[in-house]
Amino acid sequence: MTVCGAVVVCHEATRAARTANRQKIKVDDFKFALRKDPRKLGRVEELLILQREIAEARRTFDNSEGKSLSKSFVEKDDKEPSAKEKKKEKKGKKEAN
Repeated sequence: MTVCGAVVVCHEATRAARTANRQKIKVDDFKFALRKDPRKLGRVEELLILQREIAEARRTFDNSEGKSLSKSFVEKDDKEPSAKEKKKEKKGKKEAN
């Protein structure tokens, strides 16, 4: 698709939005503009499916693994030694002397 072809599709999508009394163009308007070209329409639908899959994977990763792992590593690094750890350090220093 050339630049001129893309402009034509954008104008057709704009017309579709205007007939629906909308100011903003939606994805469905582009699908409507590409309805006569099954190859391009198929590619658009394929990309939309991939976009949904990527969004779901991000949500799953952020909710389960990503945030919990990053928090646990940060908390371990930022925490001060516990009372038991301090006692072990003192014993180690006394034994070394």
